[in-house]
Amino acid sequence: MKESSPLNKTVSKSDELPQTKKVAEVIRIGERVDYLGNKFVYDSYNQDPDSVEPNKFGYKVFFTRDRDLIDEFAEMRTGAYLEEFAKGDMIAFGKTQESFDRKGKILVVVKNGALIGGMRLMFSDDCKYLSNEYPGTQFEYRHVLRRYGENEASRIVEVAGVVVKKGLRDFSATESMFEFVIKVALINKCSYIFGTALITACRLYRIIFDKFDRYLEIVLSHPWERKEIFGFAKMFPIYVKLSK
Repeated sequence: MKESSPLNKTVSKSDELPQTKKVAEVIRIGERVDYLGNKFVYDSYNQDPDSVEPNKFGYKVFFTRDRDLIDEFAEMRTGAYLEEFAKGDMIAFGKTQESFDRKGKILVVVKNGALIGGMRLMFSDDCKYLSNEYPGTQFEYRHVLRRYGENEASRIVEVAGVVVKKGLRDFSATESMFEFVIKVALINKCSYIFGTALITACRLYRIIFDKFDRYLEIVLSHPWERKEIFGFAKMFPIYVKLSK
């Protein structure tokens, strides 16, 4: 039986905010509520695609637990992995990603019913260490915060496994996902968005976050180099501080 999503609940006119309110404004009406676009929707990590309005690019961006969509996202992600990390360990990659997928939240971008891309989000209280950390080493996000004099105790959301279908890799799908991530991070009272990426992706992500008046820090002095799973490619930690 299909899980009923709280997104399907109707919010009364008395619950609505004026259109001048900021997109990320949050109020409480029994459950956590997010002001997305022109209407309230109840927070959920398994949204009904039919209830999601397309954005300016015609994309629907939403969280899903739909097995078929997640499998398609995982297949797309593996294909991108093989493109970028030919010397990596594909079997180990698949096993670790599946494990973290179960602990995280899968965000997808869909257009006309077709999957365009996706990513995984994990919050720092989902598990002790997030997917791109090496426990007990310098390769932990808290160490990065310490180096930059930031608050180590803050709540973090990690973005990982970012992928967009080959042939559609312009800014629009990635921009759509990161805009959504900023909203979700603010709703969940996160102070930082973290991740690791190849330098070309780091620079692309910085351009995108600039569009939302958020500065993405690329930690060039502290590359993540110990991951056999990525063929020892040089990955750089990146983070966005959400408070100004």
